[in-house]
Amino acid sequence: MRNTNNRIEKLKQKALNDPNSKIYKNYLKKVEEDKKLRERNIKKSMKENTLVEFKRWMRIIGKDNNQTENEWIKEKEGLLEQWKSLEGQREKVEEQKKKKIENALKKERAKLGIGEDADIELVRNLVDRTKKYISENEAYLYFKCWSLKDGTKWYKLGVTVDLERREREQNVLPVPSQTLERVSFDSQDAAYAAEKAFLQVLEEFKIKDANNRELMELNPIQVKSVISGMQFFKDKEFKNKSSKSSVKNNSKNDSSFLNNQIKFRAN
Repeated sequence: MRNTNNRIEKLKQKALNDPNSKIYKNYLKKVEEDKKLRERNIKKSMKENTLVEFKRWMRIIGKDNNQTENEWIKEKEGLLEQWKSLEGQREKVEEQKKKKIENALKKERAKLGIGEDADIELVRNLVDRTKKYISENEAYLYFKCWSLKDGTKWYKLGVTVDLERREREQNVLPVPSQTLERVSFDSQDAAYAAEKAFLQVLEEFKIKDANNRELMELNPIQVKSVISGMQFFKDKEFKNKSSKSSVKNNSKNDSSFLNNQIKFRAN
């Protein structure tokens, strides 16, 4: 800290010794910027702080670098007089803050669907905790492709709760994978049900005798059809309806829909 102060002092002296230098001009500019910033901070503190806070703030900010101690004492006395004259304005600022908080709480109550008779803190905690647990159960259905050097393409459908981790785990082939589509589901059960439905429809496209039994070979139309089928499940209205049905029924209905989609695109 002492070395830094010494360096600044040397630069200051160098600037003052050569009024035409760039250093001197930059020094004056910095002094002016610091002065304006200090004035803005003083005005802001006057409007917002109590007398005790304002006095504490003045001790922290201290005197201006170009002030003598006596000049600083006089400035403090003047600032305290100005603080007293702003009493009414501070009350207005405080009232505005209070109103802003009240409006924010009113909007939050409306968003949560609760009235004045409910404990907003309790409702907020219940909602936040539930959202957290739901997000922890969220899972993804993904559709990937590996393009080999000979032009062959392998495709895979799967489920994961962590897309980045799954990407690292499956990046063991000599070529990188490309994620063609991914869909989030509110629960792992729903994601696995969707995966089961997709794989039932796509059973005939699986590569025979492959080390990975989940790999498939698809033509461009079939690839587009799989992506279209996945995009169907991104619809919020569908998700809301499907959440009221059983996983078993969903799997059956989804299989039928996907089968029709693929046949329709293939034709």
